[in-house]
Parts: sequence; structure tokens; C-alpha cells
Amino acid sequence: MAKNKKILVVAAHPDDEVLGCGATIARHTAGGDTVWVLILGEGIASRSGIPPEEKEKMLKELHASAEKASKILGVEKLILKNLPDNKLDTVPLLDIIKMVEGVVAEFKPDIIYTHNHSDLNVDHRLTVEAVALSIRPVEGWPSLEQVLSFEVPSSTEWNFIKEDSFKPNVFVDISNFMDKKIDAMNAYETEFRKFPHPRSLEYVGALAVVRGGKAGMMKAEAFSLIYERKTDNDKKVVLRKAVKEDEDFIFRLRNEEAVRNASFDSRPIDLAVHKKWFEDKLASAASVIYVAEADSVPAGMVRFDETDESSAGVNIAITENYRGKGYGKKILAISAKKYFEDKPDIKNIYAYIKPDNRHSVEAFSRAGYEFDKETVVVHKGMICVKMKLTRRQ
Repeated sequence: MAKNKKILVVAAHPDDEVLGCGATIARHTAGGDTVWVLILGEGIASRSGIPPEEKEKMLKELHASAEKASKILGVEKLILKNLPDNKLDTVPLLDIIKMVEGVVAEFKPDIIYTHNHSDLNVDHRLTVEAVALSIRPVEGWPSLEQVLSFEVPSSTEWNFIKEDSFKPNVFVDISNFMDKKIDAMNAYETEFRKFPHPRSLEYVGALAVVRGGKAGMMKAEAFSLIYERKTDNDKKVVLRKAVKEDEDFIFRLRNEEAVRNASFDSRPIDLAVHKKWFEDKLASAASVIYVAEADSVPAGMVRFDETDESSAGVNIAITENYRGKGYGKKILAISAKKYFEDKPDIKNIYAYIKPDNRHSVEAFSRAGYEFDKETVVVHKGMICVKMKLTRRQ
């Protein structure tokens, strides 16, 4: 199964996280994802005509509401920073950036949700600016898959002067999670208004229907894609040990022309010979065969054979449909990790590759294998390239 995601929501004020993506948060947590929420502003200080001691009481109540809403949505961690409400422009931008960077560095999120850059509220605009400056994909910094901006009723749609207004192009089906959003909104009972104000339950519910209708769903939350990054990690691969029922798949894979050409013995394999070989490998404590599945379909196999008490050799074969698409590196990396976990006494894994098979050499290299000190050796009577992967201490 695909690994669970780490989701970070960066909002300017308490309740922005619920208005902007509350149902999407609930959807993430229901699916096993981990969600953190970072709220930069305290949300009260700009309100006029309220005595200081009353504001302090209101602030405590507002933060208690934020905690309650987070619990309803399944948020793992809520971070409240208490910057001045509607006055983020009085705070050095670098200070805001460092707050966001600190959470990003600690949590290493896969996806970030934040405000839209053209919102009417200045705190919203500075929040998304700080996020944008905190996620630059420099070497050694956590790499994100996506950054998305959400809409906040009474700020996003009330921008009547900017041409670059919110343009949603990502829609999340929240039909089964709208009730969680409403419950979280009710946790902020002092923050919402009566209809037809945009910060009313009726308006928020109607907006979900409109966004859903735009995307062929009953209800949706809408987002604008800020940034997206695709890597080899997006190739979802599931690894499992081979079983008797894999006999036919592995027979056909071993006899594919490209697999035979990469082998040290390129002759076709007889079915009876294969059956005996496969039966022996499954029974042997010195051999392990993993089947790699992509999209719930067998995409290849990796075999490890112990050569002595601390070393093993590796062989890999990828099916035609998944060959040349980056799956080799991914399968080699996760199979080696799994093999080291299953075989704690093994310290080194060796690969022997035909010199003209540059694609395999590249795949092994990208998976962490290095050229052995004896790079060119004779293996099974043929000159080949020798590569090595050493267990990390």
C-alpha cells in the first residue's frame, strides 16, 4: 500500500483552517494521513471597543475553540503562534518565514494547504508569501509533493479590485466529510455569522455544493495549485515474497526477450526446468524472491541468493510494461531495504551486470549501489561489472 501522507495546513487566523479546508483535513485523517495545523495570528487583537481584559478572555476561548475543532477533524498537532491579528505587515517577514520554516523542517510535510495570494485580508497574503519563501526546493531541504491555496469566505470572494483572483483548479470530494467541517465550524461558535454573511453555515454549505457541481461531485472544497513536484517516489510499489501461485508469472517474465538478453545465459528456459528451479528457490533458506507490484499488477521480481554468511547476490527483472519508466531504481531500493530487514546477518549485496547493459548499471547506481573495488570481473564465465550495496550502520 502507498505510504500515508504528512499534511501541513498554514493559516493566518483560528477558523481559517476550517473554512478553507476543514473537510479535506477530515478526509486526510480518515485515510490515515497525519495532519498538523500551524496558525500564525492570534485572531482577536484587532477588534475594537473591547477592554484588554475581555480580549484576553476571548483569546483563550478562541484558542480553546481551535483545539476543539482540531480534535474533531483528527489533527495530530495544532501550533498557535499568536502574531498580531490583522497586523502581520508590522512583523518582519523574515520572522514569519522562520516560523513556517521551523515547522516544515520538523514535520517534513508532503502536502501544504495555505491561503490564496489575492485574498482581501493582508494576513492571508503575508501567510502565503511566507509559505512560498519557506518551500524553495534547495538541496537538503524537505521536498514537497504539492502546495495548494484554499479560499476563505469573506476574504477570497470579497476581493473586487485584483485581477488575479482565486482560480480553483483542484477539487476534493468532501461529500462524506462535510458534516465534520460543520461540526468543526460549530466549535468556533463566536466566529460565525447569520446568513447571508459568507461566514455562515448556509453560505459555506452552498459553496461546497457549487464547487462540487463544478467538478461533477455532490460537494467539494476547491483549491488553486501553487506548486507540484513529481519524483520517483510517486511510483507506488508494493513488495511481497513470492508464493507458489507466482510460478507462471515468473516463468513468463524470465522468458521475456529483454530479460533473456540481460541474463548471463540467454537461452529460453524450459517450463519443467523453471518449475524445479522455482520450487527449489522457494524452499531454500538461502534464497528470497520478492514480487514487486505497481497499480496492483505484478511489475517485476527481485531475487537474492546468499553467497556466504554475510553476503548475497541480487538479480532483477522488470516486465515490459514497466520497463524504462524508473521502476527499476525504485524496486531495487525497496527490495534491498526489505532484504536487509529480513536478513540481519547480511552485510553486503553484490550485483553482476553485463557491461553493455548501461540501463541496469544506471538503475543500480540510482538505488545506492556503488562500483566495487574490483569493478570489472569474470562472473559465470563472462566479463561483467560488479556493484555493491553495503548495509548502513
